[in-house]
Amino acid sequence: MQQHVKSVAWDESVIPPKLYLQRGQPNGRSVIISSDSLFLDPKDTIVVMDEVDEFQIKDDYMFATQHVNNVRHW
Repeated sequence: MQQHVKSVAWDESVIPPKLYLQRGQPNGRSVIISSDSLFLDPKDTIVVMDEVDEFQIKDDYMFATQHVNNVRHW
């Protein structure tokens, strides 16, 4: 169970499949985390990217945007 979840994405193109969560942070941005065990085992939870504005998985690709030093990166 995670708090402040903004979006969920399932990636079946890898084995085992990965679950990605976009979780909101107090600063208004998000952190993207992934898990191979549906977040049942905390040891396999990985931070994929921090300070994210938007995130999505489309087919075999992951897309994220973030601001670094007031410059937007794709």
